[in-house]
Amino acid sequence: MPLLQRTNNLASFLSWPGLRAAFGLLSSDARHTWIRTVNAPRLSMAPLDMIYPWFSFPSIEYLARLSSPDMRVLEFGCGYSTIWWAQRVSQVTSIERSAHWIAEVRHALSKHTMTNVDVVPFLEFAGTTEEEIQARVDPVELASMIQRYVSAGQEKSELDVDVIVIDDVFRNEAATAAIAQLKPGGYLVLDDSERPRYGPTCELFKRMGWSFASFYGAVPYHFHEKQTTIWHKPIHV
Repeated sequence: MPLLQRTNNLASFLSWPGLRAAFGLLSSDARHTWIRTVNAPRLSMAPLDMIYPWFSFPSIEYLARLSSPDMRVLEFGCGYSTIWWAQRVSQVTSIERSAHWIAEVRHALSKHTMTNVDVVPFLEFAGTTEEEIQARVDPVELASMIQRYVSAGQEKSELDVDVIVIDDVFRNEAATAAIAQLKPGGYLVLDDSERPRYGPTCELFKRMGWSFASFYGAVPYHFHEKQTTIWHKPIHV
């Protein structure tokens, strides 16, 4: 993990939310894991037993129990979670727009001789955040780009995947598109679901009658808390 990122993490830790997260960890079952991850090496250098998704700890525990070797996973945003899933399921397809993370994940896959992951680069967006992307592209062209982004995994992964992870830009749009691709009884993971901007997705799934579980807590490698929500698509729709 770069020094600048560690410094930013420490600054977050010294705030009240960071201290509260640390106090909670000290009394939780995840405290030893969290302590190990704070000083963990970057993804391409980390051993498998020190690789965790950047989700809240309670959601990681839930997903570990939920996963099975016959599952297929589609991710929007690759990284630590990609390697974590690859250890537990049959196939992972990851849509990624960062050259840095593509290189990190591919290096880790090679290091651990994992062959069940397909990293799909999507390099059309100019900018890091949604706001930057929106500012640089005409709205009509942006709509076409987003459509290509949310459907990028359909050529590489079969329809009716078991788990779809939404953890990058345009999450509302990606979640809406995922409805058709997620198999009945499948799961959709929406990270950072406490953010108001993802309210439309939560309201949509509630109206559709999807059940869900939200997990709030500390996060591996970081000095803050957040929420990860796991939605369950009904078997009969």
